[in-house]
Amino acid sequence: MLAANELLVNEFVKIAERKGRVLYDFTNDVITQAIRADKMGLTLKEVLDERGIVEEAKRTGFILVFKRLWYEVLDKIYEDAGKEWLIEAWNEAGRWYGKLCHSRLPEKPLTALKDGIETLMWDIEDFEISDEDGLTLLRCISAGFSKAYTMLLVVFFKGVFDALGYDVVKEEVSKGIITLTFKKRG
Repeated sequence: MLAANELLVNEFVKIAERKGRVLYDFTNDVITQAIRADKMGLTLKEVLDERGIVEEAKRTGFILVFKRLWYEVLDKIYEDAGKEWLIEAWNEAGRWYGKLCHSRLPEKPLTALKDGIETLMWDIEDFEISDEDGLTLLRCISAGFSKAYTMLLVVFFKGVFDALGYDVVKEEVSKGIITLTFKKRG
């Protein structure tokens, strides 16, 4: 009833043995999880890819925080005396994240950036990175962003692209809408 590539089956058997599981139970468990993922509208690959990003986020210092609280705190600090400090901190975090993206996928760091942002920033309605006429365009849209959060994300993205060897050549920013155009240095 089930057929599979022999090399895959051999690897599967080794995993079951290493985990001290009976092959019958291990197989049923894996099939059950595939069915569960399907009921969620996902493939096992999507579940594992996103879990991998969440695990990497944990390892690299990301935390989950309530969106409303996050925006209110940022707005308060941004409007008061902490604006300059926040700008530098977000730029530095962006440069660090750019280096992380490069280390994850040296040949395609912008793909790593796009995947990470789309997976970790759930409130973004539209996020796109595209190449046009030797320029790289970043578009990020969310109706829920506060003005301060929008401005700080701009600084973050500039830091990311700076670390990846790009300069900003154009920016269009309004509350919840970020469009940045970059050109590769050199």
